[in-house]
Amino acid sequence: MSGTSIRRAVLAAAIATSLVAATPALGTTLEGGGVDDPAIRAVVKIKGKERPFVRSIAISRVTYTCPDGSTFRAGFTVEFLKINDNGRFSFSGEADQGDASLKIAGKVKDNLKFVSGSFTEIRDAEGGGSCTSGKQRWEAKR
Repeated sequence: MSGTSIRRAVLAAAIATSLVAATPALGTTLEGGGVDDPAIRAVVKIKGKERPFVRSIAISRVTYTCPDGSTFRAGFTVEFLKINDNGRFSFSGEADQGDASLKIAGKVKDNLKFVSGSFTEIRDAEGGGSCTSGKQRWEAKR
């Protein structure tokens, strides 16, 4: 599925969710950052009363290392992740309009007061090859 198709599906889900919701959903924002790299910032928004879901995870200030040894900082946002009965969520697929591959997983704990997880993102490098974030752990709390 291309990045455009993913964005269209996410937009359709957002519209459907807003049309179906008869009562306002509770919202919780958790903030934190990297466990291994303290420069990383993480903002997690959780919505829903009966069946909470991750509305969005915004990860920023991630260091990516390229084949030539150069580094740069960037980030990503993931939206609409289902939280299972054990409090876990995950996403694996294309990101950044198909120019990146992302794997992210996490767990919500303490009645939506704490969330932790890990991610790995690989981005296409200019001139060939791939730049990677490596596996990064993160956490956020209310």
